[in-house]
Amino acid sequence: MMRAIGFGLAVCGGLAFSVSAAPAESPRPNLVFVFTDQQSWDTLGCSGNTQTRTPQLDRLAAEGVRFTSCFSNNPVCSPMRAMLLTGQHSLKNGVIRNDWQVLPENGPTFASVLQDAGYRTGYIGKWHLYGGGRNRPIPPGPHRLGFDDVFLSNNCTVDFRPDAAFYWDGDRKVKFGQWEHFGQTDQAVEFIETSRSDQPFAVFVSWHPPHNHLSDKQQDLFGYLAPQEYLDRHDPQTIRLRPDQPDDERHRQLTCGYYALVDSIDDCFGRITEALARKGLTDDTLVVFTSDHGDLLRYVKGKRQIKSRPEPASCQVPLLVRYPGHLEPRVSDIMIGTLDLMPTLLGLMGLPVPRECDGRDLSRALLAGDDEASTEVPLFSFVGGPYGWRGVATRRHIYATQFGTSDQPYPAGFELLIDRIEDPYATRNLKDTPEAADLQAALHDRTVHWARQFGDQVWSYADLERVSAKNPAGFRTKSGELKGRPLDLILRSEARGMLQ
Repeated sequence: MMRAIGFGLAVCGGLAFSVSAAPAESPRPNLVFVFTDQQSWDTLGCSGNTQTRTPQLDRLAAEGVRFTSCFSNNPVCSPMRAMLLTGQHSLKNGVIRNDWQVLPENGPTFASVLQDAGYRTGYIGKWHLYGGGRNRPIPPGPHRLGFDDVFLSNNCTVDFRPDAAFYWDGDRKVKFGQWEHFGQTDQAVEFIETSRSDQPFAVFVSWHPPHNHLSDKQQDLFGYLAPQEYLDRHDPQTIRLRPDQPDDERHRQLTCGYYALVDSIDDCFGRITEALARKGLTDDTLVVFTSDHGDLLRYVKGKRQIKSRPEPASCQVPLLVRYPGHLEPRVSDIMIGTLDLMPTLLGLMGLPVPRECDGRDLSRALLAGDDEASTEVPLFSFVGGPYGWRGVATRRHIYATQFGTSDQPYPAGFELLIDRIEDPYATRNLKDTPEAADLQAALHDRTVHWARQFGDQVWSYADLERVSAKNPAGFRTKSGELKGRPLDLILRSEARGMLQ
């Protein structure tokens, strides 16, 4: 029973749990961290997809560690990015929803730790952490979170076509003249090619595809338009849909577009690894590939939704890590989340893990091949119903609940319990089935445990925004600027949480 439930007892004593890895050999390894937007775990050939063409990423998987159980703790764009780059829970870094501004100077960040260790830092691609209006540059200084050497971003745009794709060069908007991720790949290759032999570098490359974009019109593949050469690989009449998708023309076309974007990303990734090889840096570089969250392909439980849900297609993402001479190639089922990435990668690189990190440093476990070191991952969202939802993923199951309403503080809204191994597309909710009663109760307890570990009392989103917004009028469409850490502000307010 304990194995089936998969309680993470080895790591639950405190979220600041950190075990320093053995010091990396000198010189320090370079870091290439590549992540896409809205790419589910099931989109790569190495994860069993026979319709996409991802030979470059499959090669990375064969040469490194492929994780079968990586989860975006808060599966939406801005919150994931803030957790990745600060190592802090959403209630502490300030980004609990898209277009909230990440709190600057709120403790060491991923990039500031790297800079302190002598790294040249670079960030290329989607940022989505400046809050408020998306069509504006991110000024130099603390809002770039330590990426002070090279910073080439468009903050956030949803049109990737050649005639629209752009980036900011200071205050000047520059058109790529090609698909956005192709232009960003050129920038990443240039960053690598201009690296110095006497200074380690760390570059983060954030591609927006395969995120939906443009319109919802059929001529735009319902938002998943892709370069034609990649669309030509996929036939809407023969494409195989996910089991949870309706078999209609709409989903056949948008799935073709989604897979075509995945294919194009693989080619871009290959260009980056080729640049490392040309410089003779393959063996000296830690390479990571993942995504900020998955994509429900505009359908879940009869509703047109994309993300911010606990189903695997929304919250489970690919994670591939290659570190020659340190990590033996293998498949790992250790449970790992977004919050764990910053402390774990710093640990692998022999760099200090800030005490402000809320995630776990799993570097020793990875180096030792110990997949039992972590057997569950907390999940949470502050949107979806007035109180959002909280949950937990284990080796076998995913559980999530909305925690009801103010006068009924425990499960009343949606409650989800799925067997993610037997039913990865969440077609059957095991909630309230007699055979799952004990499991359901146990996972609910684990969900409450994780929320309390983060100081989360499950407040309403309305209260969190009310106490946090610096300029409440038009908050998310203007500045997205906060008064301070939402956790501190809400605890000092009169707002009452579900777990008080």
